[in-house]
Amino acid sequence: MKKIISIAAAAAIITGIFSMRAFAAEENAEFDKNVSKYNALEITDIDISQTSVKPDVYVTRSEFADIAARLMYADFKSISDEPTGDLGKNDKGIIYLHSVGIMNGNGNGEYEPDRNIKITEAVKILSAAAGYTAAAEADGGFKEGYMGLASRLGLLDGTSLTTDEITYSDLFKILDNFIETNVMEKTSSGYTANDTVTALEKYKKIRRATGIEETCGAASIYSYDGKGKDTAVIDGEEFNIGEVDCSDYVGMRVEYYYSYADDENILVYVSPYKNRTVTIMHPDIISFENGEYTYQAENSKQ
Repeated sequence: MKKIISIAAAAAIITGIFSMRAFAAEENAEFDKNVSKYNALEITDIDISQTSVKPDVYVTRSEFADIAARLMYADFKSISDEPTGDLGKNDKGIIYLHSVGIMNGNGNGEYEPDRNIKITEAVKILSAAAGYTAAAEADGGFKEGYMGLASRLGLLDGTSLTTDEITYSDLFKILDNFIETNVMEKTSSGYTANDTVTALEKYKKIRRATGIEETCGAASIYSYDGKGKDTAVIDGEEFNIGEVDCSDYVGMRVEYYYSYADDENILVYVSPYKNRTVTIMHPDIISFENGEYTYQAENSKQ
């Protein structure tokens, strides 16, 4: 009986180890995907191969400020990096956010750039970036007014926050929510949410969408359509490929981001989105009509 229990316990431990490894691998893959996306959107500048930034690492005030500044100000490199107080040349984000009245010190002339940023501080910065400061202040200000606003806007949806600090894993979930948040704009009658402009559109002139990628350069789910090597077609709409490699996703549903300045849609980032992959051997294909394949499945069903 003891041997049976020992074997069962060992099996349970091994199963648990494999489950944890599988979860870690999935988490790392999702993290790498998010880094690639936000680097492409020029909101982050993270070199995965050289950095100590990992999913479970906490984000500092300086790091978060850099991300917010990269989102809000296109010419990030031009921001002054002259050291002042407890800020060094690598704290440009804080310097910029202070200059536009979003980020303040602790009252003693210190900004604590290396301290892990609190959730409430991050929410306050993003609320200001989206134009919701007046609304949050009217609802009670820091902290209650801003956290109530975060709840209404869904800024923390999907996060697994267990402390009052933010890991990089949760940071990307917050950014996903924020860039799709409609901005608040000042009008003659006060402040009004613009239902057609997101934070990403306001600052980057970039939109997000999903659809079926039909063509990427010379690759197409149909006969070659002659659009050219620099053109992709997603749900019937043409895009300049730009520097994006979308050739592996032809026929897939994709999430994509594109810039629309100068009357030209240019792809910025493309990634597979909620697909189910089915491998079909050529002999199993029965027909292809109106963009749909009919094939013989393993259970003999068409």
